[in-house]
Amino acid sequence: MSGDDLGIDFSEWAAFQDTLKRLVEFILGDARGIVSIQSRVKSLEAIKAKIHRRQHQGRPDYQPTDLRDILGIRIIVADEEHVPATLETIRSEFYVHEAIAYVPQDGRSTSFSDSRHPNVHVRERFVGDSAHLVISLGSKRSALPEYARFGAFLAEVQIRSAYAEAISEMESLATAKANNLPVAAAAERAGVELNRKISEFVALLNRSTIHEKRDIHPFLDQNHFILHPNPNEVFSEAALGLGTQYRIDFLIRQADGSYLLVELENPGARLFNANGDFSALVNHAQRQVEDWQQWIEENLSLVQKHYPDMLAPMGRVVIGRSRDLSQAEKVKLARRNVTMRGRIEIITYDELIRHAKAFVDSVQRSIRT
Repeated sequence: MSGDDLGIDFSEWAAFQDTLKRLVEFILGDARGIVSIQSRVKSLEAIKAKIHRRQHQGRPDYQPTDLRDILGIRIIVADEEHVPATLETIRSEFYVHEAIAYVPQDGRSTSFSDSRHPNVHVRERFVGDSAHLVISLGSKRSALPEYARFGAFLAEVQIRSAYAEAISEMESLATAKANNLPVAAAAERAGVELNRKISEFVALLNRSTIHEKRDIHPFLDQNHFILHPNPNEVFSEAALGLGTQYRIDFLIRQADGSYLLVELENPGARLFNANGDFSALVNHAQRQVEDWQQWIEENLSLVQKHYPDMLAPMGRVVIGRSRDLSQAEKVKLARRNVTMRGRIEIITYDELIRHAKAFVDSVQRSIRT
């Protein structure tokens, strides 16, 4: 089966690719935070494979004319904060057929009609730090001679932060490796971006005015891999039960279905006092986690309505810096964690960083080998 058999003129799509990419580059020429603008036209093999999948997923009448992503434009921005403005610029310049915006909220979906495009039903789903749109040139631009031939063409536009792109690339690399495709260079690029985020976190921790709620919590909420290498779900400032009598900095559902309660304290906090005993801050943070654990166990049926399968969650307190501890204090902290038998773990921010670096290194090594 050829492109002609499918009614697809690849030369026209190549021309549309060149035209649209240049147009997007012009429109975003003065925009802040743009890292790169990439484009691709799906190969014939990829088109046939997608049609085949759709026809075997309950849509036997799926045809090439149903495809909305023959042409794709990917816009990479420096940070998540640049996604909304870039999204708004694209939405204001093109006719939007579908829009899905991802932001770090509660994952709920809403539907609405875009007032600029009253005949089009647009969906927005709030989940992460990227955006996806299906666009066309629109009637006004298509009326211009240089664009008239592309009036009926659709294109998929993705807007991603560099971090979101690195995570996506890591996931794609595993599939590529399974198919014996070269992945070393891509693995290196993804690793560089994740390590850049770790470096940003270290710089944040080194600020003299650092605050765990104002500064650390938002950063970790956008970079879950630093908080936990392989979470199934991460709930930020999760409320337990009815009302808000208990709120946890982070509640993590782990890959095995168990839960982890995370309490963040200040990286400048001292873990030990002058007598060599654990500080009041450490003891208070541990008691707070123990109070959560006890409340959960006493109200298990209520909690499980919100967090299925939760039984006896483990706890973690992140506080202080390892660099401020003597060797004897590090040993004492390790012994305390052993004594708690995994029920509650007290770690420093340096340990959190070490775990994140080890995770990135292990993923890269696994992909390369």
